[in-house]
Amino acid sequence: RWIAAKIFNDAGDTTESAIHRALQWVLDPDGNPATDDAPDVVNNSWDISTEDTCNSLFQADLDALRAADIAVVFSAGNYGPMSSTSVSPANAGNVLSVGAVDDQRQVALFSSRGPSACDGSIFPQVVAPGEGVLTTDLSFGGTPSYTLVAGTSFSAPHVAGAMALLRSAAPLVSVEQMETALTGTARDVAAAGPDNDSGRGIISALAALDALPPIDVDGDGFGEGRDCNDHDAAVHPGAIERPRDGIDQDCNGYDLSLNVHYAVYSHDGGSLRMRVTSALGAAAQPEIVDVGPLTYRAVYGDWIYEGSGATPASPLTVRGIEGELQVRPRMPTRRR
Repeated sequence: RWIAAKIFNDAGDTTESAIHRALQWVLDPDGNPATDDAPDVVNNSWDISTEDTCNSLFQADLDALRAADIAVVFSAGNYGPMSSTSVSPANAGNVLSVGAVDDQRQVALFSSRGPSACDGSIFPQVVAPGEGVLTTDLSFGGTPSYTLVAGTSFSAPHVAGAMALLRSAAPLVSVEQMETALTGTARDVAAAGPDNDSGRGIISALAALDALPPIDVDGDGFGEGRDCNDHDAAVHPGAIERPRDGIDQDCNGYDLSLNVHYAVYSHDGGSLRMRVTSALGAAAQPEIVDVGPLTYRAVYGDWIYEGSGATPASPLTVRGIEGELQVRPRMPTRRR
């Protein structure tokens, strides 16, 4: 979903108070703190057009957005190709600055260069397509219209969109984790390593997704990609399987349907008889751990064990490809 705050009037003019109000409005668009309607990402394709200057006029607003775990993306500015042409608020803290590349993956001449006038850090932090971008245009009479555009104002939305994809795929990922994933997996545009022309390189949404840390929603120690159900702390690899409840607790792909119908010792305790069935039938492959495998009887659809090797009074473990369960056979009875 997408919402917008209009900070410039139709003549292209704005005021400081209008921008303050817009940045504060996105924290709670409907004015009701009981509803969760704040955006995950805020794109800003505007700047204070004073090159190589650090202007902290809106820093408190940006800090408030970051404190609310809202990602803030800014266009780096169109004041290149000279160095030290960063502009605010893109060179401020708690934002991600985005420069422009063309369709040949070369940094656009107009894209502002660093270092940041605020703290001397690499500027911009990343780059994205910003020259020869096909996008929608004003429509007259309802006729669809498209146009080719250029500017870092069109690079920043690429990064904001990538962040929206990351939040959609991993809703609990933090802004810091998204930024780290995007900057850490960005591909070099020119010379190896970060530089003040292209930052850490051009973003890759898929590589960033792969770099995100697993998020453990239910707190069972197994995050996304490892837990077969991250909304139930009782379901995870290594959990104890509860037989025949329709739930695969241990994430092995089966609900444990092994059913021990009887397990009894002979009168002298020298042999054991056990009958087991499974929803998997002949594919169940049950065995008595440290004793031996059971034999399948196709005519009855069950598994039988008759033999020695078990010690009376000791619990036994019956294991199949579904999992395992503990069994305590009936003790031998004395003859009278």
